[in-house]
Amino acid sequence: MGTARHDREPLPWLILHRIIGIVIFLIVVVVLNALAGTTEIAPVRTIAVFLTDNFWLIILFSLIFLVADVFAALPFPVNIPAPFLNAAGAVLLVEFLVRIFLLVDKITGLALFGIFAWFAPFLKALVFVVVLAAGLSKIIWPDRVRE
Repeated sequence: MGTARHDREPLPWLILHRIIGIVIFLIVVVVLNALAGTTEIAPVRTIAVFLTDNFWLIILFSLIFLVADVFAALPFPVNIPAPFLNAAGAVLLVEFLVRIFLLVDKITGLALFGIFAWFAPFLKALVFVVVLAAGLSKIIWPDRVRE
């Protein structure tokens, strides 16, 4: 079975880097909201509202990926939750990406990506299964799966 990987960054650094990413996102949201209040540029306002509306979704999948990375850095059998968490985070990320595509439609006035709203449930299920299978295969056969 799997063993702890020693070629990854140390756990405290991994956590720190992920938290820094979340803090940078928070700063971007605050700056965009401040900019949206002072500008007449519609896309800036639309993007600021979009990020504010999806704030908790972004924080949630970021934290899920953080916890998954922590579990993945631990030795077997403690690392078993990592693939499940990564799969859940990937589903939330797909939801966010679908929302981005719909935002692009809204900003451009086109209806190119509307199909994603219909196709999203199938895509999310597929992504969950693929990410889970890949993560479990890394645990079961760590030497066979390359990163």
